[in-house]
Amino acid sequence: IRGGAGDVVALIDNQLITQAMASISAMYDVYSRPEVQTEVLPSRVYLAAADVDFDVIFLPLNEPYRPVANGAYSLAEDYRLTLESLQQTLSQLKQDGTLVVTRWLQTPPSEELRMLATLIEALRRQGIEDPADKLVAYRGIQTMTFLVNPGGWDNEQLKEMREFAADRRFDLVWAPGMSSEEANRFNKLEQAVYFEQFREFLAADDLEYLYATSPYAIQPARDDHPFFYHFFKWEQAPQVLAVFGRVWQPFGGSGYFVLVALLLLVSFLSLILIVVPLLVRRSSWQRQVPTAENNHQQTVQLPSWKILVYFGSIGIAFLFIEIPLIQSCILSFGQPAYAFGFVVLVLLICSSLGSFYSRRVWERRKVLLLLLVAVALVTALVFRQLMYTSLGWVEGLRVMVLAASLVPLGILMGLPFPFGLKWLEDSGSTLTPWAWAVNGCASVVAAVAAAMVSLSSGFLPVLLLGAVLYGVAAILMR
Repeated sequence: IRGGAGDVVALIDNQLITQAMASISAMYDVYSRPEVQTEVLPSRVYLAAADVDFDVIFLPLNEPYRPVANGAYSLAEDYRLTLESLQQTLSQLKQDGTLVVTRWLQTPPSEELRMLATLIEALRRQGIEDPADKLVAYRGIQTMTFLVNPGGWDNEQLKEMREFAADRRFDLVWAPGMSSEEANRFNKLEQAVYFEQFREFLAADDLEYLYATSPYAIQPARDDHPFFYHFFKWEQAPQVLAVFGRVWQPFGGSGYFVLVALLLLVSFLSLILIVVPLLVRRSSWQRQVPTAENNHQQTVQLPSWKILVYFGSIGIAFLFIEIPLIQSCILSFGQPAYAFGFVVLVLLICSSLGSFYSRRVWERRKVLLLLLVAVALVTALVFRQLMYTSLGWVEGLRVMVLAASLVPLGILMGLPFPFGLKWLEDSGSTLTPWAWAVNGCASVVAAVAAAMVSLSSGFLPVLLLGAVLYGVAAILMR
């Protein structure tokens, strides 16, 4: 506004922000100014619906400082900072428009390099062969700001930015035509590491080598893997373990190792809860089954391994599909709580309907389980594209379309568990309580495992693994 902007669009995710500003500091409430249009929408949703281009798009630093060294918030999704988001943002700038992004300064460089890599790849996707000429970056004591002009900077603009940085004692990190003497002037470091690494990245034709050799995972976050704050690489493991418990902020991976420790704990406890009852009551898991050939009874050993694999597979599969869908829907809903409520509500209601009618369709169980596998695979492959298509739609229509797309999957996901109970009932098995325990333990393990696989590989592999596990259950049911 101070820069003379005629119209400003302010996007916020939470209506409480405007209410707090109006009630606590009304005199300084920028959202109430006549030139400011306030929208309570996720930025991706607003940009998808906007039919205008912008002179300036600013992605402010809203988050508190998150030290990369302790792995904090590595599970937090941020769809504003993914490669697809920045590509969309750049495409909605005017010919001479500017994208401004501010991030925290990390030592050693990590968050800044991920943002730089994301901007470079986004510009290249826009058909810009030399991103170095389109980008300016400067740093203060705690933050670094990136300015991107896809049309390129002229000499007068570069001169003004150099004067701006010098007057406010900001250090230039990168500008077209910048020399090493211009870096590290005010907030001095032993070595101009930010400038040197920026120069290396901007000069590289292929960034994959730099990603592989970096001590941190700095490749761009993507919509299928929107964990901008996850920098852990398994190469860090020896160093993390060496200093674990000795320093306040171990190197990089402690946040991820919390998940590893939790997975080991729940797996160990689940193993106890599954194996001990099997050993204690092993002698009772036999039944007398009449045969057609004679009237006497013979002892038949129940295949407990089939029950274990079947109920374990469907327990893991349900969470492997539900959790990535929740995380994916944050793109459309903006808030994790809304995405959680939406996906859980739709899947639980629909799976309840599937369970309710399961006995009526018992004779078609083989076909329905195979259909579940097919629908799960289709959902894994097309659900994100459906979200992209519906991002610019009005909220009510967007919610209805996404909900309708999950209805067939939810109904089918309600079938495997009652099918399994019916299977046990018809076989005369005494293992029904144990099957419940197996399914419950598998669900707990799956919740942690899904988070780990998502962090490592993205949402799509988790969804595909869920479909495969339902396929395992279908084979066993035959």
